[in-house]
Amino acid sequence: MKVLVAEDEKDIAASYRDMFKKRGYNFQIALDGAECVKIYKKEAEYAAHENGKSTSPLPFDVVILDYKMPKMNGMEAAKKILEIHPRQRIMFISAVVEDMLEDSVKNLGRIVELVRKPFDPKGLIETVEDAEVYRMLEKMNKALERLIAANPDSDQLVELLAALRKIMKGRTF
Repeated sequence: MKVLVAEDEKDIAASYRDMFKKRGYNFQIALDGAECVKIYKKEAEYAAHENGKSTSPLPFDVVILDYKMPKMNGMEAAKKILEIHPRQRIMFISAVVEDMLEDSVKNLGRIVELVRKPFDPKGLIETVEDAEVYRMLEKMNKALERLIAANPDSDQLVELLAALRKIMKGRTF
C-alpha cells in the first residue's frame, strides 16, 4: 500500500509514521499542504514516465490530508491533486467531519472519505485497506454529480453523511 500523508502536527505525523511502518506501507509524510502537492506531482511524473503512457497509474493508493495546515490547507491541496488525477482516493482527517463533507461537495464536486479526530488507528488502517469503501464512494460520486446540479440543501447533505458513515462501516466517525 502506497500512502501520502499531509499533517503539520509533528506528534501526529510521527504516529502515522509508526502506524504505517508497522504495516509495511510505502509512505511519505508532508508537513504542509504545499509540500504534499509537490511530493504528489513528483510521484505522478515518475509514474507517468515509468508507465510510458499519457494515462499513468495513480501515484498513491490513498492521500490522507489534515484540513488545517500552513502554506496550503487540505482542501486546496486536494483540489490540486485532483486536477492531476481526478480519480485519486482522498481521505480527510478533521475534528468536524460534517463541515468537511459540505466543503468537499462544494469545493471538490465530490465526496471524500472522512475520519474524525481523534481517530482509532486500527479503524483508520482498516478503512485505508478496505478497497470496497472507495468503490462504493465512486458510485456515490456519480450520483452526486446529479445532486450538485440540483444545489443540495442541508437535509440532503445530512443524508449523504449518513450514507458515507454506512459505507465506511462506522469505523472512523
